[in-house]
Amino acid sequence: MTEPTVMPVVLPDSPAELLAAADAIAVKLGSAVWPAVTEDELLAGARLLERVRARQEGVAAQLFTEINDRCAYSRDGFTHPMTWLAKGLRLGRPEAKKRYRRAEKIARLTAPTGQSLQPQFPGTAEAVADGAIRGAHVDEIGDVMRRLPWKLSGQVAEQAEIDLAAMARALTPHELRKAAIALLAYLDPDGPCRMRKTAAANARCI
Repeated sequence: MTEPTVMPVVLPDSPAELLAAADAIAVKLGSAVWPAVTEDELLAGARLLERVRARQEGVAAQLFTEINDRCAYSRDGFTHPMTWLAKGLRLGRPEAKKRYRRAEKIARLTAPTGQSLQPQFPGTAEAVADGAIRGAHVDEIGDVMRRLPWKLSGQVAEQAEIDLAAMARALTPHELRKAAIALLAYLDPDGPCRMRKTAAANARCI
């Protein structure tokens, strides 16, 4: 099935103008007449919308990183970026913690010299930018990267992140977790990784 065909659109360069345009598009979509759309177009539209949502997670991570670096949250009366996410944006603390951790992994950072640095997880960041994976995938990749044994070389760890990001493009977060467990077992066969059953009867490496 193909994606909907659209005419090229000239977009502004200003981030503020782009966000305003995205908001206007969302409002317009909210009143769209879906019965006039074919079934194939509906399915293609759903896939396209999910890709847009995934890409927006990358945008949100980059925007938050800029707000954090410049302490812009203080203009809203907050003293910590996590509190601003939780209360200022009304996300609640659990979601705020997820957003904070995701931004640490997929956002571009700025060196003290002003140089733009690649994300901590470049493969994951690229997959998010492509609209191929969502925040839940990023969480799973971050979890397994945290569990990699310290004895592994930096090159092996970097390749593991790239491999996980590649697998995430074709897997659900739960399926990715299973694949990650297998990867951990391969990289550290004598390590402390073991399986246990969760309340939902899912296997997780602890």
